[in-house]
Amino acid sequence: NGPFQGMSVACILGTSCVVEPTGVGLNDTNQLQVVAGSELCGSASIEAATIQGLTSPILVADGKFTLGAAVVGGSYAECRVPSPAASCIGTHYRLCWSHGIHDGGANYVVELGTFSMSGPFGTYRVDCTMGSICSFTLYGSN
Repeated sequence: NGPFQGMSVACILGTSCVVEPTGVGLNDTNQLQVVAGSELCGSASIEAATIQGLTSPILVADGKFTLGAAVVGGSYAECRVPSPAASCIGTHYRLCWSHGIHDGGANYVVELGTFSMSGPFGTYRVDCTMGSICSFTLYGSN
């Protein structure tokens, strides 16, 4: 029993993000966690995603996980680096699944697949002079 693996979930900053896994024997105790980094799901040192507006971990409701709507893309300085922070939008996330609550809490040992959040980074500033041409580049993910 459990979910089918190999999912690839892509969400967009500012829009509702819903994950609907399929599998065998899924039930209303199932939970999902978005994680960053390269640690295996279930590892004691795994780093949970901290994207503002995104709810993780989350309990299943009506066969789907409604993660919410991320509202901040993360700091340009922390996100546009080889190993982005767990608060950044990007493609450096994975989905870990738990059958339910056990002694000591949920055990997210099953990797469902990859998770990405696209949109612009925040916290950088552009100054323009009125009456002059103003151009700038928006940086972000996808």
